[in-house]
Amino acid sequence: MIRMLAALTLLFAGSTVYADIGIISPAEAARLIGNPDVSKRPIVIDTRGGYKDYFRGHIETAHHLNFDTLRGTDLGVPVQYLPDDLTRALLIRAGVDRNRTHLVYATGDKLPNDEILSASMVAYVLEKFGVTDIRIVDGGLPEWKKGNLPVTQEYFGNPPGVLPEQDDQGIGIAIDELLKLKSQPNVVLVDARPHNEYIGDDDIWLRKGHIPGAISFHWARLMDQDNTHKFLAMGNVKAELEAAGLTPDREIIVYCGTSREGSLLRFYLRHVAKYPNVRLYEGSGKEYASLKQYPAETQGNPTRQGLCFGYRNPAPLRRLSGRRAAEEIQRPGHRTRRTGSVPRLRRCRRDSSRSDQLPGHTIWIPRLHNARIWLVGLTRGRVLKGDGSYQGTGVFPIKPSR
Repeated sequence: MIRMLAALTLLFAGSTVYADIGIISPAEAARLIGNPDVSKRPIVIDTRGGYKDYFRGHIETAHHLNFDTLRGTDLGVPVQYLPDDLTRALLIRAGVDRNRTHLVYATGDKLPNDEILSASMVAYVLEKFGVTDIRIVDGGLPEWKKGNLPVTQEYFGNPPGVLPEQDDQGIGIAIDELLKLKSQPNVVLVDARPHNEYIGDDDIWLRKGHIPGAISFHWARLMDQDNTHKFLAMGNVKAELEAAGLTPDREIIVYCGTSREGSLLRFYLRHVAKYPNVRLYEGSGKEYASLKQYPAETQGNPTRQGLCFGYRNPAPLRRLSGRRAAEEIQRPGHRTRRTGSVPRLRRCRRDSSRSDQLPGHTIWIPRLHNARIWLVGLTRGRVLKGDGSYQGTGVFPIKPSR
């Protein structure tokens, strides 16, 4: 009997889909759509803003839900999320069902086409209204076509859906709470827009720059360069996230211009990286710009914890490796480490560590919490703390920066 149960478990394990929010491959999505039991097929939602794109071709059984139908002007501020009663009516009309899996996709494989953001925004709205079984099709329609999976021009409409009784409004945050939290030491406020918009070098926004204290982390850094609808594996971006101070032990608040870019960054951190505490400021930059009683800033904020070192040639590194006192890191609760080389060397990124102020070559030692570091042989370079306040070489205490 036990053997029979084990065999049945193995038989059904490959076809079982557990309620979850995350990503799904086109091949697996096609398998679910092809389930001979119609009642167990997923709800497929095409979120593209261009209805003609849907007419040209879409995934079989896809119901078109233009992402922008979920937003509208409120008190003069454009593209604000609609009131809950209107949103519920639209989701029910789209066939959203509390007992089904939901597959969400768009196009957006090449920048500046960013339709992937429509998929992550709709996924956010579904989650906010209590849906717990949502998958973004990894790679979107381009990856679907690349796999020679079927595309149709036939219309498809879902019957009215049934929403969950319990929603999850807590995944979002309003401006009043954001302003109270953003200065707390364990909170990171992150702007998901391109860096030029973060520093106010654009012709888009009513007020230039960002919410004071916010760091910059462009959402596209999490996506494949050849297909910006395809998510990079966590292993490929973990170092960048950690270097920016985006770690699972912190409370993270994301925002952007209208919330779409922020929704993607939140989706990745919460449902790909599995960070436990990530929220979206729904009003985002367009709402904040209208609140002129609050300041905006164009000065970049430190995004890394540790030190950035600049040097004019690789020689100092060779000298470091030959000196016993080249490096010593002491951390509370850890044994003292001595080594002849600097650990985990990486070039500082110009968009996040102010390496533009450093000569020639740059290296970064990340996340030195309450550490002290002795460095020898960098006398020809300049050394900056995360905020750029220290220059020189020698012995310096390091405090974590946001």
